[in-house]
Amino acid sequence: MDAGIPPEWKQQWEQLVEQLHDPLKLRATALGIVFVVGYLAIYRPLNQEITILNRQLRDARGRYETIEKIELLQARRAGLRKRIPETPTVNFWTEYLIGGVRDSGVRLRSLETKPQKIKVGDLQAIYVDIEVDAESEQLYRLVRWFEDSKWMIRIVRFRFKKEPDGIKAKMTVAVLATQDKAHGA
Repeated sequence: MDAGIPPEWKQQWEQLVEQLHDPLKLRATALGIVFVVGYLAIYRPLNQEITILNRQLRDARGRYETIEKIELLQARRAGLRKRIPETPTVNFWTEYLIGGVRDSGVRLRSLETKPQKIKVGDLQAIYVDIEVDAESEQLYRLVRWFEDSKWMIRIVRFRFKKEPDGIKAKMTVAVLATQDKAHGA
C-alpha cells in the first residue's frame, strides 16, 4: 500500500495526525468537518426548497391580508346597504324628501334631481337641489331630519339668506339610487 503514495503525502499525513493530538485543534477540525458535511448534505439540497417555501409563505400572507381587507370591506358594505332602501329610485327619493320637507313645516319652492356620473357598485349618486322658505326653527328641523334620517342622505351644499319674512335656503342633498331608474329621470 505504501508503494502508490508519494513520500511527501505520507509525511504531511503524519504531521496532520500529530497536530490532531492537540484537543483544541481536534475539536476545531471535527466542528469544521461537521459543518461541511451539514452544509453539503442538508442545507445545500434543501436551500432551493427553503427559498420556494419562503416565497409561498410570503404569497400566502399577502393573500391572507387581502382576504382580511375584502372581509372588512364586505362588512362595511353590508352596514351601508342597511342605510339604503331596497328600491332606491329617483321617485322614491323625491317622495321621501318632499315628505320630510312637509313634516318640518318649511315651504318648498323647488326640488330638482340631478343624476351624477358617480357610481357606487350598482348604485348611482343623485344630487337633489332643494329651495325652501322657512323660519329658523323650521329650517333647523329640516336639517336635523336629513342628518338623523335612517337612510343615507348627506347635505353637500347649504346656503341661506335672511329675508324680511324669514329665511330663504338652498341646499343640495346627495342620495344613492339605482342606475337604471336614475338615467330615466
